[in-house]
Amino acid sequence: MSDDGVKASPRLLKDGLYARAQGVEYELLTIKGRWVLMSHSPAPGFTKLKTPKNTPARYAHEITADERIDTYRLSYDGTYRGVDVQVYPQADTLMVVAKDPSSRALGFENFDRDQWMKFFTLDDPQLQFTATRTPVVAPWLRP
Repeated sequence: MSDDGVKASPRLLKDGLYARAQGVEYELLTIKGRWVLMSHSPAPGFTKLKTPKNTPARYAHEITADERIDTYRLSYDGTYRGVDVQVYPQADTLMVVAKDPSSRALGFENFDRDQWMKFFTLDDPQLQFTATRTPVVAPWLRP
């Protein structure tokens, strides 16, 4: 377990909405207009979803209107050789985005207006970043 009481994931979680239930982080998604906690392994209260052949199993727990669970947005910020960056985990790589034009000299390529991007491996020693969990109001409780 990590120091904040959350069970560690075998890989870096992608950025987005998450909820913590019974000490475990789950991705928070909508399926057919209903909010669900999503898991890749069976858990109490989760139902196995139908998935196409040769795809990993997924399990969902539909959140009821009265459920009170911690919800937050997960994001990653850091630096690469002194340039501020945002980090977006992908399957086995990290997509790193900078808003500083000097990042072009570090091998970043044009990504969007005033943004540059480069892919990294998780073990690049010059890329330093941290996860931030920003509390948000549970989407199913919003007026």
